[in-house]
Amino acid sequence: MRVLKRWIRNWLNNYEDSIGPVSVCHDQDIHTNTKKITFTLNRAIGGAVIQSRIYDRTLDEDKTTLYIINDEQEFTEAFAQIVSLEYLKI
Repeated sequence: MRVLKRWIRNWLNNYEDSIGPVSVCHDQDIHTNTKKITFTLNRAIGGAVIQSRIYDRTLDEDKTTLYIINDEQEFTEAFAQIVSLEYLKI
């Protein structure tokens, strides 16, 4: 979780300078490595698009969800809500 927090902080600090998509992944179940969650952040005109992908190796199942954060919203709060929601799905 520390890696994810550090990556978010660094990404936010360099948000204006970054070009293209950036992704981070985290193995939820360390012992069996059955589920993996990946967040991909893409800059867009007027905000950002966040793609969440949850992959379950045991079921060979892939679930993808897209979220849009516009410029009027507080990015850090909206992203924190998205991460919390996705971790509840696991």
